[in-house]
Amino acid sequence: CMGPQADTSNTVTLTVRPDAKASFSYTSDTVCANHVLPITNQSPAGVNGSYQWYAGNTLIGTTTTFPNYSIALPQDSINIQLKAISLYGCKNDSTNQEFYTYPDPNPSFTASDTNDCGPLTVSFNNTTPLIGAFGYHWDFGNGQTSNLVQPGSITFATNPLSGDTGYIVELAAFNGCDTNYYQLHITVHAKPNAIFTPNTTVAWSPTVLT
Repeated sequence: CMGPQADTSNTVTLTVRPDAKASFSYTSDTVCANHVLPITNQSPAGVNGSYQWYAGNTLIGTTTTFPNYSIALPQDSINIQLKAISLYGCKNDSTNQEFYTYPDPNPSFTASDTNDCGPLTVSFNNTTPLIGAFGYHWDFGNGQTSNLVQPGSITFATNPLSGDTGYIVELAAFNGCDTNYYQLHITVHAKPNAIFTPNTTVAWSPTVLT
């Protein structure tokens, strides 16, 4: 006869592997030309087998840390992509970000007058391209300075004893990386100063004065 049947069981352990995860951080998306992009790989440990870094469509490295890549030209951009390859053959992942370089400052300005009698009041107009992208420092050559974008009007004094007085006005424009300069010369003429001296102020008549 048949005895009671024994219970049977089978245990199977399933391990679910995670997909790859690509992640990086950066301190700024706009940097100086020829400066290494400030990128840090933040991908989680233990899920990625390898990495691929791309600048545009060009492979620039396969290291865990970001390669020493920089943008060569000012006012340029590049898309940086990180591809994470799964350690277990699961789904790969990628992330990307656009990075930019600051434009190069090319300062310029105009003056309402550069050669006249003094005291001479001159209005200055900052004509730098991309004017809002830079910081400025004006030196008017007469002891006055300004950090304003548009400094307005400046009065230049005369020196009656020296005739003409020359001033060099300089505008510095800086973008956080580089500083460039532009200069203009201002000439201020003194007013006429009539003066004479006789060879004597006391003499017997008749006499000739020189």
